[in-house]
Amino acid sequence: MMKKYLFTFLSFLVLTSCTQDNEHGPDFLVDSSWEKTEVVTPHLGTSLSEDQIGY
Repeated sequence: MMKKYLFTFLSFLVLTSCTQDNEHGPDFLVDSSWEKTEVVTPHLGTSLSEDQIGY
């Protein structure tokens, strides 16, 4: 009997804490394709342009 109440309480707690309203998330999502045009490594001082980048 106690397990039933504990399971109900934990289920309620989990379901109410996982809402879609995330105030710390991004304001909008960018859903598109991206191209790498340059890769820079500042600690080495090197830069690769788009034709030098290996995929």
